[in-house]
Amino acid sequence: VSALTLAWLLGPRSERGEDQAHNVAFVILGGSLLWFGWSGFNGGSALAADGLAALALINSYQAAASCLVTWMMIERIFRKRWSAIGAVTGAVVGLVIITPAAGFVSTIGAFAMGVIGALMVYPFFQFTSRIDDS
Repeated sequence: VSALTLAWLLGPRSERGEDQAHNVAFVILGGSLLWFGWSGFNGGSALAADGLAALALINSYQAAASCLVTWMMIERIFRKRWSAIGAVTGAVVGLVIITPAAGFVSTIGAFAMGVIGALMVYPFFQFTSRIDDS
């Protein structure tokens, strides 16, 4: 919170350029690699190859997928278009949200966490996009 407050107080850069991704393919590749690594993180957190690890892995995919779809629907409603970067952002948000509870909720709970997480995080992203944090 303190870094966000400081970025807000300092204001934007004097020569702020365009806020678009330079290479969308690399964003998708990076998100894919992150999702792959997160699978090992959440699945391996059980420290065994058992039902808990399988549940954590399934819930990770469920939350990421439900958050991705919800994020894209929200983006379609407010921006009138979908974007690949929005899809990757939604998937990463879903992975972040499910991580503490990956092995301890049902798949319906993981789905709900992804949907509710997207609904809660999307407005915050719109607020912070106006703050120049570079």
